[in-house]
Amino acid sequence: MRVIPPSDSIAPWLAAGALADMPPELAAHALPSRRYPGPPFCATSRERWVLFLTRMRENCTLQAGGDCAHQPAVIDTIERLAKRRQLGTPETDAVLLAMEKINEKRRPASEGCPFLDVLVADKGLPYAFDIMLRAQRLCLEPAAGPDKNGYEVHANSDGARQPYGITDLALRAHLAHAPQQIWEQCVRMARDAAKELHASTRPLLAALLPDAPELANELALHLAPADVAAFARLFADYELLQPFVQIGRDTHLLDDGEEKLHALGCWYGEVVPTGSLLGLLEQGWRRGPMQDGGVLREIARDLGGGYAAVLGFEPGIPAGMPGENAQQTLCSVVIWRPGEAGMRNSAPLSSLDAAVVSELIGDMARVCA
Repeated sequence: MRVIPPSDSIAPWLAAGALADMPPELAAHALPSRRYPGPPFCATSRERWVLFLTRMRENCTLQAGGDCAHQPAVIDTIERLAKRRQLGTPETDAVLLAMEKINEKRRPASEGCPFLDVLVADKGLPYAFDIMLRAQRLCLEPAAGPDKNGYEVHANSDGARQPYGITDLALRAHLAHAPQQIWEQCVRMARDAAKELHASTRPLLAALLPDAPELANELALHLAPADVAAFARLFADYELLQPFVQIGRDTHLLDDGEEKLHALGCWYGEVVPTGSLLGLLEQGWRRGPMQDGGVLREIARDLGGGYAAVLGFEPGIPAGMPGENAQQTLCSVVIWRPGEAGMRNSAPLSSLDAAVVSELIGDMARVCA
């Protein structure tokens, strides 16, 4: 048996060579991740700008018209293209990036998204990420008249007139190679943007950031029931199986007044199998400190921002003998935050994001089912 050494840029199952003949145009659609980022971007921004202008001349002529609210940006963009100015305002950058979506339908996928590469090279990845989010609110539609390549800018208010595609996903390659601090900044930007983006556009954020799976979970939890049903139908149509529950994930809300409490006490006194508690250790929970006699009497789950949920139980689980006590009686789930000198203080449930609380309640509901 031949052992293939691991590679930082190639997935192990591909390191042995091609397992199937794949046309270059299909291989160009393979999406990178931070674990397997692929080759780094190497072309200059000027080269990519020239390619972008060439694509525009061949495929897309921007025309004044469309929604009145976007007319100042459209007029500035037309002037910018006429003068071939590489640098421009955020408003014109968003229009140009929206124009790239016309190119993606008419040019080889292997060309990628030249204008997005220009934005990253000239102004940085966070700026390009912001422009990509702005572009989701725009839609280019064919303009009336003899020019078959003429387009006008309209508002993409319902998120359905211009769905995301290759142009938007091209940002994933830059995110795969970004320094950790920059990548984390983009994750925070995605979380903030999700609150205002249309529901049909939010899955793009999860697709761009596969190395932040908790973001995908949060987005799924915030979907309205109608949107959950729509995505479920789409998955069924394409026979897609989720590796774990996201679409269709139960959403749990606090009752009135519970936000002020520092603990979830509705499971206090519940008797559950010891194995159910140990199962939480495979779902993001961790063991607490061993107490007198080497007995485990609490487990914890980190909730982000320094907060943690701590679940106590009795009589506890002896070290090395997890089966000695077949059942455990639960205490309350207390929310803690770090305090001075390593001490911890309890915190109200209102300190936590609603999606985090929902996941926490879901864990407890499954243990006590």
